[in-house]
Amino acid sequence: MNVPCFRAGAVAAALACFTGYFTAPDRAARAADITYSYDDGTSELGVGIDPGEDSLWFSRFPVQSAGELITAISVAYGRPGSGALLNGLPVTILLYEDADGGAPWNAVLRQSVSATVANANTNILNSYPIPGTEIHGTLLAAALFRNTTTTNRFIAALDRTEPHVSDASFYGYTVDDLNVNDLSTIPETQRGTIESINFAGNWLIRATGQPVPEPAGAGCALGIAAVAAVVRARRLTNPRP
Repeated sequence: MNVPCFRAGAVAAALACFTGYFTAPDRAARAADITYSYDDGTSELGVGIDPGEDSLWFSRFPVQSAGELITAISVAYGRPGSGALLNGLPVTILLYEDADGGAPWNAVLRQSVSATVANANTNILNSYPIPGTEIHGTLLAAALFRNTTTTNRFIAALDRTEPHVSDASFYGYTVDDLNVNDLSTIPETQRGTIESINFAGNWLIRATGQPVPEPAGAGCALGIAAVAAVVRARRLTNPRP
């Protein structure tokens, strides 16, 4: 009987398992990223927020297969040609999960990262890494600015060039602390799609996703099973007296 030709690969697979080659971070690093985006990379309008108010803007995206693990959110601020002083302002980057895909105001907060505005009025999307988070259904990629300054800040970058996707980019604001853990507390007259305030377009805000890595043990089990098959084949080829 011929010993199966995969023996070398199987042994290598089993050894690689024990040396960490098949660990989940390695597989995730080798996977191709998926970018969730509606914008074309250019902002024609900076949407402002008055002093003393909190402003939330976000886009929602159906989660794609092989892109369920969200690892970063990217945001641009202002618009080219604007003199708005935005760099250095504190913002919060937020990731929500909306399992039912309906109105987004019942979405569940999954990640929150403190950040700072940079590259304002340049169309540059700043990438903010977040802990890898598995999302199902619909994801909301969001930014929050609490305007504690004394001037209006035209901070949210909006792409108004057609074509754009309707019912996908949203706003919300409050005159007191906006509760990021419960978006339904934003007054109904102070939230909605961007089209509802006659600003058709999509935010320059994106998310990055990867496949959810398989458990590290899956690769080990396959490698060990393959080695066992080789051992059995060798015993059949060279039986003991």
